[in-house]
Amino acid sequence: MSMLKTIKNKKIILISIILFVITLIPNLLIPFVSDDVSFALVTGEHGFIRNLVSMSYHFYFDWSGRLLTDFESRVLLQFPHFFVALFKSAALVLLIFLIAQLPSNVFKKKNISAFSFVFIFIVYWICNPNLGQTTFWTVGASNYLFTNVWILVYLNLAFYTDFRTKNIIKKILYFLVAFAAGLSNENTAPVVVLLSLGLVIYNFLKTKHYSFNWITGTLFSVIGASVLILAPGNSIRQEISSPIFKQESLFVKIHDFFVNGVFTYSFSNYGFFFLIFTLILIAAFLFNKSDRKAMSWTIIFGAMGILSNALFTFSPEIPQRALQGAFVFFLVSMSFAINQLLSAEVTSKIEKVSISILFLPLLVFFVLSYSLEVHSFNLAGKESAIRIHLMKEAAKNHSGSVNIPSWYIGRVLRPNNDPYDRYFNHKIGQYYGYYGYVHEVRAHFDYTDSKLLSKTQFAVRDNPVFSKINIYNDDENLNRKTVVLFLKDDANNIQNGKLKLVTDHGEKQLDFSSLDILSINGYKFISVDIDKFLYKNSLREIDVNYENNGKVGKEIQVHDIK
Repeated sequence: MSMLKTIKNKKIILISIILFVITLIPNLLIPFVSDDVSFALVTGEHGFIRNLVSMSYHFYFDWSGRLLTDFESRVLLQFPHFFVALFKSAALVLLIFLIAQLPSNVFKKKNISAFSFVFIFIVYWICNPNLGQTTFWTVGASNYLFTNVWILVYLNLAFYTDFRTKNIIKKILYFLVAFAAGLSNENTAPVVVLLSLGLVIYNFLKTKHYSFNWITGTLFSVIGASVLILAPGNSIRQEISSPIFKQESLFVKIHDFFVNGVFTYSFSNYGFFFLIFTLILIAAFLFNKSDRKAMSWTIIFGAMGILSNALFTFSPEIPQRALQGAFVFFLVSMSFAINQLLSAEVTSKIEKVSISILFLPLLVFFVLSYSLEVHSFNLAGKESAIRIHLMKEAAKNHSGSVNIPSWYIGRVLRPNNDPYDRYFNHKIGQYYGYYGYVHEVRAHFDYTDSKLLSKTQFAVRDNPVFSKINIYNDDENLNRKTVVLFLKDDANNIQNGKLKLVTDHGEKQLDFSSLDILSINGYKFISVDIDKFLYKNSLREIDVNYENNGKVGKEIQVHDIK
């Protein structure tokens, strides 16, 4: 009855609603990014269902065994954005709830604590290896959020009730969940199977009886894992993208992974998660709340996380978002540690102060991270509107090509871990009704800010091509800047552009051309990234040379800059 009692707990319901709303806001703000447009396009000569089946078939046999995530992505992206946001938000809250609930189901004890629920949510947010891509990017959520929900649903159900006594419908649902858990990710599926098999053996040694839950769970998770890992598309993709890696011996792969620092790298993307975890364990020991059984499960799930990352030995690359599977196992391990810490009511003043000292800094960190992430997603929504407008205008004018600005993330708390995926998919034009060539141009500043565009730092007079030159901060990268050359309306054919910046410590020259022209909100400009050249380096002179319509243009010189 543990799960039912927890659901009826008014405090847990209230917290679930609050966390849902907190998650819903960024989910509503983030637009289609990366592969979302590609997966949303279910095209073909037949009806939607046949086209969907056909695309999933080719995906499985030509690219990847993630049959379930592919199907989930394509179906989910057919719904309105608001519904997709609701679904992703509910999935995250459910995942955190299941992580916090699992110790109660394992020990058949009291409900989860409100503190555990909130604490794990905050740690998930601030220590996630790739928050924007695993949780808010829709295709990424299908691959790295929903898959872990299936795993946690399976584990909670397996520990929670004896399905041997349930009716056939409930048994079938359980079998499907176990199958989905096996069909999760290449580095988590084998670990789930191993845990299930280990519990079959453990229960037999302990009771001399086979557990129906774990026997059937093992069977169906093995089937799911086999469908995932043995997919023909996995081999084809590796042959195309990493032929050298595929030919390497097992010894070389193991050596490169463990000796050359790849294994260590896989653990460097969890922020200060392990510091938090260690402090929780220390507190549990200091307050004499360590429990042997709970500690065993803490170690087991911690080992599952380590093993999940170790399985990347057989992968040619490790995108940060792929570290999510191990991260969830680490969170489950932490959940058991928190369960130990809160195993008895916290009454002493020193215990309350210690927990507050641990929790409050994380809360502050979360608030800061959340506000920056929401701002970034809000910015993405404005950028998306500009990109879509440019493509629709190009379609309306029957243009053969169109330039659209790249995504500008803005400032986030963890630049390497928080942003959404910025991969450019060439099918983006097709999704919005434009079938010409779409060229994405890098723009290293907030081009949605009309006030920023309207300012004039260096006016250019008596020039037929350029009107002004501005230098903007690139908030994505500290101390990085970009030079923006503003053009007049009829300037369209610039070649061999040379931008030279002169400082007290040297000079830097960069190239530009009309291929990089962007037209946004009535402003036409070329953005030139100058990296950190002006960091602690005073600008003294700007020189611009170019050709316009095949003729040498009038040189621009800005001197005596102070």
